[in-house]
Amino acid sequence: MEENETLNSLLERLVGVRRAGRERVIELTKQRQEMVKAQLAI
Repeated sequence: MEENETLNSLLERLVGVRRAGRERVIELTKQRQEMVKAQLAI
């Protein structure tokens, strides 16, 4: 039973990390787009 609980908490943490990672990627992509726009505007 304890092993199962540990697995569940690990899975929850992984899912949370993946979600945060995806948000970070979206954020970085937006920043890159803004940089490209700024360079084109110069």
